[in-house]
Amino acid sequence: MATVKQKSGPISLTLAFTSDIKNTQLAWKTIEETIKASAYSEEKLLGFRLSLGEAVANAIKHGNQHNPRKIVTITFQIYLTEIKTCVADEGKGYDPDQVPDPLAPENIERDSGRGLLLIRHYASQVTIHPPGNQLTMVHKIL
Repeated sequence: MATVKQKSGPISLTLAFTSDIKNTQLAWKTIEETIKASAYSEEKLLGFRLSLGEAVANAIKHGNQHNPRKIVTITFQIYLTEIKTCVADEGKGYDPDQVPDPLAPENIERDSGRGLLLIRHYASQVTIHPPGNQLTMVHKIL
């Protein structure tokens, strides 16, 4: 389900979907045309897409534990110079300080655990709201 609200300010868009990993593509496809019509660079869009994919995958896998009865909600606010995105799940949350450092020698060869690192790399600002089941990221696009 998607709702789009056009105001005098940013374009606002809210998506809500079940915890199926296939829905990571749904999030991108739903917003893709809206943001591609803007003057954002391909490099910035790639960083945004990677961050969005990681945040949604984390919400589905870690937050909602792939439970198809639980919902992931994404809210976008699209401005001329930035995109503000909030991804929320129905899980119990987590403490971001307890996430293992993927660059530590003991974790460097793991095939997972880099999602939060990628999100923080590509987003200009990342906030994980207590209890840890809602993440807001801001991408400066211009």
